[in-house]
Amino acid sequence: MVFAANDGVDKEIISNAMEVKARGAEVIGISYQNNEVFEQYLPVADNGLLIPLASIVYTQLLAYYIALEKKLDPDKPRNLAKSVTVK
Repeated sequence: MVFAANDGVDKEIISNAMEVKARGAEVIGISYQNNEVFEQYLPVADNGLLIPLASIVYTQLLAYYIALEKKLDPDKPRNLAKSVTVK
């Protein structure tokens, strides 16, 4: 997954994505604009510095559906009681 925001660093990120793709990886791009290096493109509004906040939603949904596919309960993760005290 590639997160390319509109902050001037996106050219480096796209360059890194090209290297990863050259090594055989499938590149999923989350960005305000599509790029030829992305095999899958997930659009986000160009909100300047707020683009990362909008991009998080895609990763949360991905984690949720992966948990469901693995037959895990995303609402009751294992070992949660060790990190959160519930009374």
